[in-house]
Amino acid sequence: MKMKPKAAVAVLSAELIPNMKSPAFKKFGSRTHLLFGTFLVAGLFSGCASEPRTVVVSGPPPPPPPPPPVEVVEPAPAVSAEVVVEAPPPPVREVITVRPSRRHVWVGGYWARRGGRYVWVGGHWALPPHGRTVYVGPHWEHRGGGYIYIEGTWR
Repeated sequence: MKMKPKAAVAVLSAELIPNMKSPAFKKFGSRTHLLFGTFLVAGLFSGCASEPRTVVVSGPPPPPPPPPPVEVVEPAPAVSAEVVVEAPPPPVREVITVRPSRRHVWVGGYWARRGGRYVWVGGHWALPPHGRTVYVGPHWEHRGGGYIYIEGTWR
C-alpha cells in the first residue's frame, strides 16, 4: 500500500511530537516538522524499493569422485601336461632393441612346441602389469624321461 508523503508526515509528526502545544513546536513551527518528517519518511522508504542482489558464481564443475579400488587377480601359470621326449634346442641369441621407457622389462624369447616341432618365439619389451613385478620367463623342465613346458609369468 502506497502512502502519500503528506499523510505519512502527518502521522509521523503526530507520533514524534504528541503535544503540539509544546514549546519546541511553537519555537520551530510546523514547517520544520513537515520538513523533518518528509526527510524521515524518504529515508525510511528509500531502501524498500531496491531489488535483491543476485550473485552468479560460475566455474568448472567439481571433479567426479574417484573410482572404487579394483583388485586384479592374475590366474596361476598354467603348466602344460604335454611331455616331450626330445630336448628343446639351445636358446637363440637375440638382439635386444632400445628400451622404450624405464618401466619396460625385457621378456626374453623361448622355444615353443607347435605342430609337433619346436618354434622360436622372439623376445620383446613389455610393461609389468603392476608395481615392481618381475617376469619369470617360460622354460622347459627336464622331468623323468622327458621335458615339460612351463609358461612365463609376472611375480
